[in-house]
Amino acid sequence: MNYSAAKKSVHQLNLLISSAFLGDFGSSIFSFGLSFMLLEKTGSVFSFAISNIISPTMGLLLLPFIGSIVDSLSNKKIIILSQTITVLSLILFFIFFYIFKFRLLLIAIILIVILKGCDQFTFTARQASCAKLVLPCDLQKLSTYSEISTALAGVVSSIVGAFLYTLLPFKLFIIFELIAELSTAIIVYTLDFNFYRAKPEKLPRNVSNNNLIKKRLGLFRKGISYILKQKYLLFGIILATIINFISGIFSVALPILVLRVFNLTNLHFGFAESVNGFGYVLGGILLRKDAAMIQPIYNSWKSTIKLGIILIAFGFSALIGGITGEISMYILLFFTGVLFVNITVPYTVWLQKQLPASLQGRVFSVLGTCGLATAPLGVLFFGFVFDLKLLDLTYLTSITFINTGIVLLFINYILLKLTKLQLKDAKIYPVNM
Repeated sequence: MNYSAAKKSVHQLNLLISSAFLGDFGSSIFSFGLSFMLLEKTGSVFSFAISNIISPTMGLLLLPFIGSIVDSLSNKKIIILSQTITVLSLILFFIFFYIFKFRLLLIAIILIVILKGCDQFTFTARQASCAKLVLPCDLQKLSTYSEISTALAGVVSSIVGAFLYTLLPFKLFIIFELIAELSTAIIVYTLDFNFYRAKPEKLPRNVSNNNLIKKRLGLFRKGISYILKQKYLLFGIILATIINFISGIFSVALPILVLRVFNLTNLHFGFAESVNGFGYVLGGILLRKDAAMIQPIYNSWKSTIKLGIILIAFGFSALIGGITGEISMYILLFFTGVLFVNITVPYTVWLQKQLPASLQGRVFSVLGTCGLATAPLGVLFFGFVFDLKLLDLTYLTSITFINTGIVLLFINYILLKLTKLQLKDAKIYPVNM
């Protein structure tokens, strides 16, 4: 590629990262403010769980359609349309917030359903279009910078959100999210979605609604069939699903470990989450400096092995207790963030480089839905484990972390033995669809 193409690729990369940070930061701030507003107005703790319940539900409902729509229509138009609907929904919510004060929970649920549905389309379209927006040599940078951006947005928004909620009325949170979404849409509009690859094939425009739905479902079935024929692709999806399920332990056990086992404060818990976020940031920086993404599937698999060891170490930190156990926990949280980046980014970049452009929407839709569906199941499972209260809380926390780590190591070993795959030579096989 000539110098001008390389320069344009870097320019598009910078715009993508900027839009991702604005979107993540705005959404995180708004979600934070919305949760606390609902808690304050309704007194229901359920408000904090709404988003976690609606996200996987919307993902499963839209799964048969998102991928085929993304693969057959303009990704740029899908993203802009999704963000336009998001903006209009926020404007209506701003109006209804004052009109229907006694129906805030219902209005918030409707808003979250719309926002999560739009997020599903936006996320899948973004992932599927990455290979068309930048040169192959910049794909790894794009994925690692995206991880860094998401981590920074999470760390900063949790601190800024708590501070702003004590000072500002909730309506300003809505306005802030509106500005963030509009800014993101403007940035997306300036991007060239046909910079590196040609447009995906479109469905005929003269088909009836019934035939259109049948064609969407047909494309979805072809996508599932394609995934099942690709051994390395399927291996990665299974591995990602397992990791998403097991990550539920951090949502349940980490607050218990910090607040009840170590008897620390909410400030310490916030610091622990920030340390984990900085681990994500450093992981992205280190991965960015890796000039070549060598053996990505194998490296992702190795990182899950290390995660299993980290989980076991968490269990021992609970048993050690005191200042030594606390410091150990912070160190382990930092490296957990580093490992999660090293698990997700190599696999994502490998998919973006290897998959045909006409199938990326369906594959990323399945991958994203598996993550959305299994993460809450993991939270429910570990919540059930801790609700049993069969042991002293310290021992229960320790045993849960240690057993989870052992199970993850065992599953990784068995999965590789059963599939008999040479992960160092992972590739996508050509298949006639």
